[in-house]
Amino acid sequence: MAGTTKGARADVGFPVRPARATGLRRRWTQRDGFPTMNGEDRPAPGRRVVAPGIENGERTDMKIDVIVESARDLRPMHHMAFLMAFWREGGHAVRVVQALADEAPGDVGILHIDLTRIRQSTLDWARRYPSLVNGGLQDISKRKISHNLVTADDPYAGPVIVKTDLNRGGKPEMRRDRLWFLKQPLGLLRREFARRGLWRSVRELPPNDYPVLPAKELVPAWVWKDRSLVVEKFLPERAGDLFASRIWVFLGDQGYGRLELSESPTGRGTRAVERRHDPEVPVEVRAFRERHRMDFGKIDWAYSQDGPVVFDANRTPSRVSIPVGEDRDVMQRLSTGIASFSAGNGGA
Repeated sequence: MAGTTKGARADVGFPVRPARATGLRRRWTQRDGFPTMNGEDRPAPGRRVVAPGIENGERTDMKIDVIVESARDLRPMHHMAFLMAFWREGGHAVRVVQALADEAPGDVGILHIDLTRIRQSTLDWARRYPSLVNGGLQDISKRKISHNLVTADDPYAGPVIVKTDLNRGGKPEMRRDRLWFLKQPLGLLRREFARRGLWRSVRELPPNDYPVLPAKELVPAWVWKDRSLVVEKFLPERAGDLFASRIWVFLGDQGYGRLELSESPTGRGTRAVERRHDPEVPVEVRAFRERHRMDFGKIDWAYSQDGPVVFDANRTPSRVSIPVGEDRDVMQRLSTGIASFSAGNGGA
C-alpha cells in the first residue's frame, strides 16, 4: 500500500480544523534526496524503508499518525519530516493528526509536540493508539530529568551552570503565548543587554548561551528564587582546548551518535569545530532512556570526570547534528526503527 490514507494530506498539514492548518501546508523540494521547501516529499527513487506487503502471513505496511498541536510542532528541519518521507516511500500511510481531533487512530501514533510538558488531555486522547511513541514521556523539564541539580544549601563546591527549567530556553512555550508579540519590545531589549554580559543586572539569561560560574556562591540571589531557572553542576568533557558534547538520536531499536567539539563550554551559540561519528553509547545513557521511557528523541551527554552524564533530552530533535552528505543514509537507517512499534509492539 503506497501513499496516504483517505482524508490524510500528502504534505504536512492537519486533516482537521482548516483555519489553523494554514501554516502547515508546506511543500518540499529535493536536496540530496531529502525534502526542503516547494516540491515533493519523498526520498530518492529506489530507497525503501520497511517494504510493504505480506511477511510471515502478516502485513508489513502501517498507518502512522504524527500527532501535533501546532504548526510549530512539525517543521522542515525536524527529524520527523525526513522520517515521514522515507516511510511514505516504503509504502506506509502517513498523516499528520491534530491532538484531540475526532479521527480514527492508525496503527502507530507518534507524539511530536515541541513543548517541555505535554498536556494530560492530549496524552489521554493519544492512548487509544495500539502503539504510542513517547506516550510515557510527558515532562522533559530539567527539574524532572536532571540528576545534576544544585540548591543554594548544597555542599557542592565545583563550577555551576544556570539554565532554564524549560527545554530550549522556553522558546517554544514563549512563541505560543498569545501576548508574546506585545512583550517583544521589552524582551528584546533585555535579551540584548543579557547578550552583552549584563544578564545579572537585567535578570535575563543570554539568549544563545547558559552562564557558567566558578562556584554556586556567585549565582545571583534572584536566580535561586526564579522557578523558571535551575542551577546544575557544570560537568564538562574536555578534548584539549575544546569542549566535547555527545548526542544520541534514536527511534525504537535504531539510532546514531555524534561527537561535537566546540570552543564554547556549553556548545550553544557557536558552530562545532569538529563533528564525527560516536557509535558507542554507555550503559548509563541507555539506562536514562529506559528510565524516562523515551521511544524517540535525542539525548545530550558527555564523559565527565565522574563518568557519563546526561545534560538534556528532546523528543522533537532536528537534523542540525548530521554532517552534510551523510544525512540520507543516517535518516534511512533511523527510519527503520518504526518497525519496533508494529502490531502493538513498543511504545507506551
